[in-house]
Amino acid sequence: MPKNRPGLIKYVTATKATTHDAPVSENNIVGVAVKQKAVASGQGAAGRQNIAVGEQFAIISKGLVEVPVGGLTVAKGTPIYITVASNTLTTTGPAAYGTTNKFGRVVEVPGERGGRTTHMRVDLDDADFA
Repeated sequence: MPKNRPGLIKYVTATKATTHDAPVSENNIVGVAVKQKAVASGQGAAGRQNIAVGEQFAIISKGLVEVPVGGLTVAKGTPIYITVASNTLTTTGPAAYGTTNKFGRVVEVPGERGGRTTHMRVDLDDADFA
């Protein structure tokens, strides 16, 4: 299975620094960041990965995505949220309106079906939980 099966892609401008291929929340759009800007010669790996404030980039906002599990304990079906200010994934719902957005639901746990043991697959389309 491919790492990501992108569906809808939306284009936004970064209001906070982020990293290519990482979970992101911008303008209430959640998904995985995709760097679009060409990298100047000599910028190295950081230049290819970092998305700076004010830089335009794409967000894969539909489909299945593979994201780091971090310190989360997840099972199939676990609802995943994203903290708006820091782009951190959590299994805890919003404590206050606008601080956390729904991200998706876990469909494959780390290591399942040949996946990396540090990543989980999340269905961004399945964010209809309470």
